[in-house]
Parts: sequence; C-alpha cells; structure tokens
Amino acid sequence: MHILTTRRTHTVMLLAIATSVLLGSTVTTSAAVHLKTRLQATSHAPRARGSAKLTVRHSSKGAFSIAARRLPGGSYDVVVGGIKVGQLTTNAHGAGKLVFGAPKRGDRALLGFDPRGRSLAVRDKNGDDVLDGDMPDDDDAGEVACCLPDEDGVECDERTPDDCVGDGGTVSSATGCFLDPCNTGTVVCCTVDSTCGAFVDDDPEVGCHAGVSAAECAEHHGTVVEATSCDPNPCAPVPPVEVVTCCVPDDDRIECEFRTADRCAAKGGTVVTAASCDPDPCVGTGMSHDQQGDDDNQGDNDNQGEDGGHCGHHHHEGGDGGGD
Repeated sequence: MHILTTRRTHTVMLLAIATSVLLGSTVTTSAAVHLKTRLQATSHAPRARGSAKLTVRHSSKGAFSIAARRLPGGSYDVVVGGIKVGQLTTNAHGAGKLVFGAPKRGDRALLGFDPRGRSLAVRDKNGDDVLDGDMPDDDDAGEVACCLPDEDGVECDERTPDDCVGDGGTVSSATGCFLDPCNTGTVVCCTVDSTCGAFVDDDPEVGCHAGVSAAECAEHHGTVVEATSCDPNPCAPVPPVEVVTCCVPDDDRIECEFRTADRCAAKGGTVVTAASCDPDPCVGTGMSHDQQGDDDNQGDNDNQGEDGGHCGHHHHEGGDGGGD
C-alpha cells in the first residue's frame, strides 16, 4: 500500500512538473500578438468596407492581411506608413485580399515591415484613398530587436536590451523583428523622409535604396519590398490628388503634418494656407513651438534622410491625380 501511494505521488509530481514546464513554455513564447482594425470608407467609395489583421506567432514570424469589399473591380495600392507595400486586386464582386507573411511562403507577399502603430490606406489609380485607418500598437515598451545565435545562424527576437545581452545576443537599432535586422542578405529598402519638420503621412518623399543590408534598412526605419532594383521605384504609391498643410492635435501639442483634406478632418485637424511646416504655421493654434520641446525638432531633423529638403510645395502640386 505504501509503495502504491509512493508511486502515485511520484506520478502526480511528474505530471505537475510537466505541466509547469509546459505552462512556463507557454508564458515564454506567448509573445503571440493578435491585432485587428476596421478600415474606414472615404467619400470616394462610401459603400466600401475593409479590415486589417496582424498575427505575430513569434518575434519574426507572423502574417498581416488587408481585406476589402464593395469596391469596383481593379487594382489598388496598399499603402502602409506612406510606403506602397503591394497591390490588392478586387474581383467582379468587389472583394479582394492581400496577405503578407514572414517568412514568405507560397503566394503570400513578403512581410518586410511592422504595421503596428502605422497608417493604412487602400488607394485607387486616381490617387484617391478609398479606405483608410490606423493599425493599433501593442506597445511593448522597452523591447528592441535582439540578434541571438542559434543552430541555424542568428535569430531575431524582441527583448529588453539587458535581457538580450544577458542571453548572449546583440542589440539591434531596430525596434522589432519585422523586417529581420539580423538577416545578413541585401534588400531593396524603402524609406520615408519627413520634410520641413513635418510628419508626412499621405504623400511623403519616398526614397528607394537597393543593395543595402536588412540591418541598415531597419536602422533607418525602412520597409523591405519585393523588388530587384529601384528602377522603376517600387516604393512610391500613386500620390493623393491634393495634400494640404494640417495642424493636428496630438496629446498635449499641435503638430504640423501634410495630409489629404479628408484625413486632416478625420484627425480633428485644421487646414492652414502655408505651403511648408518651416516656419511652423501651427504655432499659436493651441501650443507654442517652444512648448513642444527640442525633442520634436531633433526627431524632424533625424527623419529627413538622404532625400530630404523638398519642402511643402511638392506636396501641394496634385490636382490631376497623376504621379511624378
């Protein structure tokens, strides 16, 4: 009887340990992220419906999709954070879906960007956004991309800098593993250049850089696209018909941004007649430039990039819906 009890106790303990290990493993790898947002129809396609979904199973493995319904049949640019990342084609019923994956498999497009916290748009050939919205951010504060040695070489994982170093990894300048900054191969990288101190959302200066490393692209907060060169430029979407200078409330300050008139209104912004954000035309509309702090100015300078220096007039050309 004593032996039977001991054996049962031992079995229960093993099961408890196994359960604890499994639960511990779940907690460790439960960096799974599931985010979904609805895309809003614009005046150019008021009956349209759309949604975007991101699933992250591991720091550098996941899928992102944009789906649309009730649109005229045809091809539409999918624009994430001002950069064209692919095309969505609708069928005769007005429905279409574009799926990105990392790693890339089958017919899926390459997920070479992190959509969290970025603007989303589905844009027609005339330069009109028919659906738009913003992807939520899961806000893992303090985590960065960490390049960790493994059996197959180097793997990217999102950790705090201290945890990364403590586990024998190398801290990357990227904030996440989409795109994979630990990949040593060369890529075609698209970057957005903020001009004249403004956040450019709808019609940014988009730069294309071929033959750079994924780490370099990540360092400049770029997007990797499926292309072999920058001619023709794979990064630039059809520009909006007309972009205005918009003073947008952002927490406790007012920011100068270039947006379409519809998107300016949707953000609660005010259109101003200035063609540039330097000097800041939003000063005096709610908060002075000095109150906004030096960090904003530094961030603007950092984001201008190699192709910066083109001020607001470029963003106001539009009118006929044509591109450059």
